[in-house]
Amino acid sequence: PDNKVRQGEFAHLTVRLHNDKDRNIGNIVVTLRNRELGIDTQQEIPALPRGEQATLEFWLKIPSCQRQQNYPITIIAEFYDGKIISETQVEMITVEKGTCTTTEGPLDNTIIKMFDAIDLDRGGTALIPITITNLGEDQAKYDISVQYIPGITWRVDPSATLRLEPGQQDTAYLHLTADNDAPFGQNKITITITSDAQKTAVPLRITTRGATTAVLEQNTGIITVQVLLLIAVLVLIAVAVAIARRRPKRPRTVSVEKADEKLETYY
Repeated sequence: PDNKVRQGEFAHLTVRLHNDKDRNIGNIVVTLRNRELGIDTQQEIPALPRGEQATLEFWLKIPSCQRQQNYPITIIAEFYDGKIISETQVEMITVEKGTCTTTEGPLDNTIIKMFDAIDLDRGGTALIPITITNLGEDQAKYDISVQYIPGITWRVDPSATLRLEPGQQDTAYLHLTADNDAPFGQNKITITITSDAQKTAVPLRITTRGATTAVLEQNTGIITVQVLLLIAVLVLIAVAVAIARRRPKRPRTVSVEKADEKLETYY
């Protein structure tokens, strides 16, 4: 192959086949693959006589903003020789810096469907399906990312990247989880979907509901202190009553004054 290629350009790979068997082989299929580059293409040869060779030319489009690094291209040759035989070889290409300009707006040949508003409880998780349809004539890669909002985390299942064949539709599931102290009320986040050199922003309105953990813990603490104080007061009252009941009674002192007796004489 031409081992080095710039972003947005075509990598040229030449595959040469030689039949070194003592008989003809047929139904030859050569496939080139690399998932990161979105490459999955093949060519066929009906038959290859013994001792002869054939040459296949592949031109592989590199995405405009592909990461600059080395990529393995897997070459698979399958043919029929009484049974199906498969041979595999790997060639490396290097993607170098090219022209990477991302334009914002609706994605070409793409339909995106998702909710425009959801309710999200503090401490809870909401599930948002994102359905993408590729209406183009080539395979397309879609990368999903979410704008950061304090107190809300996200993940995409099964992957934040979808690769769709022409006419194919697939769904990614966005999980949004709110912390117990997430911003209360209405918030708007932006979900960005990028395909090659294009990206589009899809707004999502979130209404966050529920009480924060801090307030709940504070209220719980206040109630606990109040209950403890009430119990302490009741205990003190009970102790005081018990002591009062067990104290011995003092004898009552009665003062008796002997009055002078008046004697009267009766005649």
